[in-house]
Amino acid sequence: MIIMIKNDMGCLKMRKLTVLIFLLIGLILIVGCNKETSEFEKTDSSETKKETKLYEEKIKELEEQNNEYKILNSQLEEESDSYKNFAKETIKHLDDDEILELAKNEFRYKIEIDGKPIIDNKDIEFNNSNFKISIIEEQSIVSSTIDPWFEKGSLDGEYQDHLEIIGIEPININSTDGTIVTGFIYEFKDIPENINFKLKLSNQLKERIGLKNSIINIHVK
Repeated sequence: MIIMIKNDMGCLKMRKLTVLIFLLIGLILIVGCNKETSEFEKTDSSETKKETKLYEEKIKELEEQNNEYKILNSQLEEESDSYKNFAKETIKHLDDDEILELAKNEFRYKIEIDGKPIIDNKDIEFNNSNFKISIIEEQSIVSSTIDPWFEKGSLDGEYQDHLEIIGIEPININSTDGTIVTGFIYEFKDIPENINFKLKLSNQLKERIGLKNSIINIHVK
């Protein structure tokens, strides 16, 4: 009987010890999880603060740039108004021919092949079977607001009246109409190799571009 009581007491102690061990392990796990959660929250909060600071600095930088653009735009508007007033006063003292010559200087023309301007009458060669030929007009941003006379500075008639493409046919013709840049774009596709064609310019366009003659020879390799 005494032996059984002793055994029961031993078992009870073992159970209590086991329970205490499990409680201790559970407590350690809880404390560890809380510590990790706290560290994660601290890290997350720190990263958020860094990102917020970066955004605030970027916003400040953009605001400063915006203010600079506003100042620059204001200066450009003042210069434009000054130029307009000067031009209006100047043309009062010019005759019609002088005004026309001045108006011509307010328009710039160029012919481009795939974005590359033609600057002389030298023969042109390239090996691209798909390409675009453009005739482009660039107008001064203030010319049309000075005097109706300045509109006479552009080419007479339509763009297509001033450029003839001899030897090949475009698959498409597009026009662009912007505030200061307008033009015609001739699109060519699948042009055979070893073919020759010509660009024939009107006298007006030839003079505006500054070429010696009206013919430009082109060879597709």
